Parts: sequence; C-alpha cells; structure tokens
Amino acid sequence: MTEISDHDLIEIVIDGQSVVVPPGTTIFDAARRLGITIPTLCHDDLLPPSGGCRLCVVDVGEPNLTPACCRTVDSLPDASRITTHRASDRVRQTVETLLELLLAERADWKPGLGASSEWMGEEWDGRQKSEGRGQKSVVGDQKSDSIAEEFNPQSSILNPHLSPSNAVIALAERFGLSRSRFASRPVRRDRDDTSPIISVDRSACILCHRCVHTCGEVQHHEVISRAGRGDAIRIVFDLDRPLGDSSCEACGACVPQCPTGALAFRLDIQPAGRERTATSLTSRVTAAELQRHPLFSGIGIELLDRLAAIIVRRQFAPGEVIAHEAERGSTAFLLEVGEVQLSIDTPSGHVHSWKDPESRRSWGPLGLVRRFVTTLEQSVTTNPNGTKRSDPSFIPLDAPVYLPRHRPIVMIEAGQMWGEMTAMCSQPRSATARAVTVATVLELPREAVYVLRQNPASRSAFDQTYLERTLSQHLVLVPALSSLAADAIFWSAFVSQLRPHVRLERFAPGDVIVRRGDLLDTLRLIRFGHVQEVATNGGEDHVLRYLGPGRCFGDEPLSDLDVGEVESPTTWRAITAVDVASIHFKSLRQVMATLPPSPPWGEGLGVRGGSRTELTSNSTNLTMSLDGLVLDRLSHADHLVTIDLARCIHCDDCVRACGAAHDGVTRLVPDGLRFDNRLLPTTCITCLNPVCLIGCPVGAIERLASREIAIADWCIGCRVCAEQCPYGNLVMHPVEAGPETPSLALRAGMDTNPQRKRGTAVVDVTKPTTCDVCLDLVGEQPPCVAACAHEAIHRVTGPQFVERAT
Repeated sequence: MTEISDHDLIEIVIDGQSVVVPPGTTIFDAARRLGITIPTLCHDDLLPPSGGCRLCVVDVGEPNLTPACCRTVDSLPDASRITTHRASDRVRQTVETLLELLLAERADWKPGLGASSEWMGEEWDGRQKSEGRGQKSVVGDQKSDSIAEEFNPQSSILNPHLSPSNAVIALAERFGLSRSRFASRPVRRDRDDTSPIISVDRSACILCHRCVHTCGEVQHHEVISRAGRGDAIRIVFDLDRPLGDSSCEACGACVPQCPTGALAFRLDIQPAGRERTATSLTSRVTAAELQRHPLFSGIGIELLDRLAAIIVRRQFAPGEVIAHEAERGSTAFLLEVGEVQLSIDTPSGHVHSWKDPESRRSWGPLGLVRRFVTTLEQSVTTNPNGTKRSDPSFIPLDAPVYLPRHRPIVMIEAGQMWGEMTAMCSQPRSATARAVTVATVLELPREAVYVLRQNPASRSAFDQTYLERTLSQHLVLVPALSSLAADAIFWSAFVSQLRPHVRLERFAPGDVIVRRGDLLDTLRLIRFGHVQEVATNGGEDHVLRYLGPGRCFGDEPLSDLDVGEVESPTTWRAITAVDVASIHFKSLRQVMATLPPSPPWGEGLGVRGGSRTELTSNSTNLTMSLDGLVLDRLSHADHLVTIDLARCIHCDDCVRACGAAHDGVTRLVPDGLRFDNRLLPTTCITCLNPVCLIGCPVGAIERLASREIAIADWCIGCRVCAEQCPYGNLVMHPVEAGPETPSLALRAGMDTNPQRKRGTAVVDVTKPTTCDVCLDLVGEQPPCVAACAHEAIHRVTGPQFVERAT
C-alpha cells in the first residue's frame, strides 16, 4: 500500500471550515470529519456510492449541484469552497423539493405520525449501523432503545408508520416540512407478503437500491434487482417472482438497509411457550447462541434477534413425550443434546365392520338391518389383477429417516431436525417423539424453519443427511428397485455409487416439474411437499393422483433401462413447496454396468423387458373422452353400487339403511357420475380429483390403478383424508383397540408405551373408512340394496356397470 505524504494531502473548505484529507476522500466523508452530517437515503458505508437519492447534493462552485457521496475531493476545481444545505439556500431548497416529491409518493406518510430514523441529528454517526450497534428511535415524543418495541404484538407485519428506519419522514421533520406541495400518487404499488420473514411494500420503495447492492455486492446472493422503466420501475426478486417463491436465502441483510420500511421483518414477536404444555423445562434462546450454531451460519444478526424471540429451548426427561403422533402442530424440533426416538403408537389395522348375528332386526316390513360393530383387522389390499400388494419396507415420516416396518423405531441424532412438514404445512405429526436420554431441543416455528430451508449452510446439512441416511430407504420404496434391496451387499454398493449422481431440486407451488410430452428420462423422489399428476382432455385439466413425501414418479420406464425414448402422457406439477431428488436413467445405467449381476430388474413392477408400446399402453385412456376414461377405469372395479333413476322415487330409504348399519353414519351419497338414467353414487372409486391423498403425514392412503382408495395398516388416524374429501365419503370411525390390535411397534415387540402392553386396554382411537359396498356380506345384499322396495339400487361388478352404461 502506497503511503500518503503530507504533500499529497488536500485542503478543502466546507461551510467555512477547513479540513485536510487524503486524495480519494469523498465530500460526504470529509464533511463528516468536521461534524457536518449531509442528509442521504441511498448511502451506506458498507455499500459502494450510488448517488441515487440526490439528497446529499452540495454546491462546489459549478453550474450544477453535485452528490457529495460520489464526488471525491481531488476531482474538485482548485480552491473550491463547498457549501451544504446549512449554508446555501439553493442547496436547501433542492433538498426540500426532493423530500416533498418523496412524501408525495406515499400519501399516508405524514410528519408526526410516529416516524423514526437513523438520521437523528447533526451528531449522528453513520458508523453505528455498519458496526451493528443498536440505534435509538423516536416514536412521537417517546424514545425507545429496543427494535422489538416497534412491533405491534397483535400483528406479524411491521407497521410502516413505526418503521425503525423511515428516514424520509425524519428528514422531512428536520427540515420543517409539514406537507408536500405535490399531488400524491393516484395508484399504490402492490404488497408482497408471500415470505413469512420479510414483508415487501413497493409503494414505500424510493428506489434507493441499497437492498440491491446489499444482496448482490455484500451478500453475493444476487436475488434482488430492478425491472421496468420510468414510472413502472420497481424492485423485483429473481425474474420478478414473489419473494416467498424466490431463491432468497433469508439472511435478512437487506431489511436493515431499507430507509423507508418497504422491506420489513414480519416475525411475530411473542414470549416463549408456543405450543407445548408438558412438564418440559423451557428457556429462552439468545441471538449469540444461534449465531454459534452451524445451521444458522450466514444469517444476519438483526434476523437472529427476531428468531431468538420466537424459538424456545426445551428439556425433556428420559421417557417423556416431546410430541404425539396425529396431533396438529405448527412447529418443528431441532435436537441439540441427547437422543430421541420416533415411533407409531396407534394400533395397527384397518377399520372393519362385521355383523352381529344376535342383533338382527327388520328394517320396516321389507328390508333388513344388521347392527355392525367397528373393530380393527389386519388385511391386505389387492391390485386390480388380484395379486397381493406387498407392504413397503419403510414408512415415510416427517423426519430425516424413515420408519422400518421390521423395526418400527428410529433414532434422531443431535443436530437433526424433524417436523418440517408439520411446521411449513400445518399438517399432523407423523410419529410420536420420546426422549431416550435427557434431551434438549429447540422448538422452531414456521418462520424459523423457513429461514433454515432458505439458508445455504443448513440446507447443505439437510441435503447431506438425506443422501447419507434417507436416500437408501427412499429408493427401496421405488417399485422397480425394491427387488434389488434383497441383496444387502449389492444394495449398499448400488446406493453408494448412485449417491454422487443424485441432483437435489426445489420447486415453488405451481411450478411444472414434468410437462406432457417431455421425455421420461429421470426418476424423481419426493423429499418434501406434494405434487399432482394432471391429464389434459379437451383443453381441461383432470387430476389423476397426488403424491407426497416418500413417493416417486417418472419410474414407468424403469422396468427396462434399455427402453427407447418415452414421452410423458401427463403433467406433474408442484402444489406446495417441493423438494425432489432426481436421478437420470443414464446414471442408473452407468452404475448398474459397474456392479456384479443383480436380482431381476423391475420385479417390483411385475414387468420385465417392456417395449415402448407396452410402457405407454397403460396411458392410452388418457386421451379418451371423459366418459371413456371413467368407464375404462371402472371396468377394473370388483363391486359398485348403482341407482336406476327411472325406478328411484328419492325416498332415501337406502341412505337411512346405510347409516343404521354403520353406527349412524351413512356412507352412501346419492349423487355422482351419471350415465343416461344410471347414477353411480359418488365414492372414492369415481372421484376425479382425489384430494384425500394430500397431506397424509405417513403416506398411509393411496390410489390404486382401479381408482380404489387403499388405507394402510399404519394409518395414525389423523383425520386429514376425511377432512380433505369434499364428498364426505371418508368417515372417521371410533375403534376400541385392545391387545388383539397392537400398535406397529408392539407387533414388533418394541412398543415403549406402558398403556399398550399386552393384556391391557388401550384408549379409543379413530380411523378412516370409506364405502366398500359391504363386501363382508358375502352372498348377501348390502343394507342399502335390501332397503329399496323399488329395486332401484343394485350392487354390480365394474364390467356389468360398463355394459349397462354403454
């Protein structure tokens, strides 16, 4: 570095005061050495000078005023005498006019409405902000040392009138401006509240670009930029996406830089104690503690201050329950110290209604009603071709590991987080969490989980955990790959070599992941969120199915890796925020070529050596008419209930009979698809938009190829599917579960809940069921059919219904 001699120093005069400064010093910094504060809105010591607001203009003896933040002393004319707003009426009038124009941008910006500012007077030191020290703010006639006091406790959005950095109003008050001479903007710009962390009010933005420079040149994220021209110019995120859907990494550095409150933290500052009411010990968390945590690295101290106010530290004794399965939640948990186990305590089995011979009585003079008793039984769902569907080896959980069926308890290690879906989507918890040792956890609300999902450091740690622990379990759930896992040595080598080829992707709600006509050349595993498969028919979209965490799509060509190019007959779209692990088929071929002979490929699909025609033949019905599509699917059904509208007199005897046979809750809805004079009562087998599949925390509900809804034994009775069904065809039934219907963990001899030991009664639970047209009545008619005196309702097979309908 070249030393500057006294000969090189430059002497200038500002407002009659002389100061000697080295070359390259700006007029702004030279004035600050004399204790003269030049007003500015766009300048900050951490950012390069921009001269955007022009409030820092000074008179250097030239025809035009010059911005003090951009002009250096060595570029001035010789013997320059500089005057600021304090000594020049011309400069002061210019600054006041600019302030009036800024006030006119926002009609509700009125001096005296509680404005506060970083520009508090002549002695204000701009270095306070860059050094991270707290600043005093003025609210009316009151002063506050705490930023938290500027928040309305009843609202999660920062009031722009109480913004701790609204320098426009503060400057107007200092210059004695009570109103603007200019008309206010007739049209307000939009707000963006899609991010749970930062609120964006573009009508308050003055285009100072401090957020742009901070994001791009200080943080190197390059998320914020500007778009448009003239009056339409505005700040945007990525390619003009909503902030919540952008690639913002939630570092929070842009918010303190905003001088008007256009960017504001919107965290709800509340005292500790959000969700749990157990006996666990709670304590507050400090920003310094979060800053030392590896998962929170790179997050600004201002944001950490706010996160510390909403994160709770809890300590649990051995055996104490941290969270129960199926309970609604809004938080996730991050284990700091100790060991925690996850398990499913709900009794395992399907809801089943069986007839009690001793309680038979007549339904009126003609019909027959039997009293049904609800219980649980172990059953196996079958595919349309009659073959049994094997149970998966793992149950997907809202955790960094899945639950093994053969050993249904998993351990959470220190530094791992679980409950991410619960916090982000407010869905029920997927498993019961118990402390094995003394455990200390951080309970994180949605806002904190969002920050961790956006933060590169924590996201990298979560991705690494998935690749090392969850990927192997997730691949086992892929039907075409499940047979490979039978050979443990081969499977370990296969997953190990495949790991570097996995590409982790993220999609915002509404993003198209696979478009109709795209090549099916990639297997996609859903890590987080839900996707929908959509078929387009006649210009209209029809949802075929929904898939959630633990499932996969794009695996149709996996039955034969040598298959040619196959185009997707449907579109796959994200309906929530979605994390996907993508594996190209080319990578699968490369890995398989380097390994010794494997078990038969594609056994999980029951298909081997398929051609392009075979692989696409199952999807040809997607281009048929809607009636043809439904009829083709219904032809695979074993049993349906149909109503002949020519005979029906709408007496509702069938509805009442169904309710009497099922504990007072009818499963028969006399509405649905119509084919001429035949009505197919709406049941899960004919639903064109199976929204009941969305949100199951353990993936217990799925739709078979026959369009039948299947509910697995490990259902935890959380009610999500029943609440989602718009037709009321999924009904929650109370079940008296005893020793004969143990939980999944108890069946494996691993249940640690003392209430569920064999020989003891278990508290009642509820599980969903849907209309199965009373298949348990072998050789007999269902109550709804028996109660109809006009022979208008019948139970038929799928082919019989299709034959009559056509």
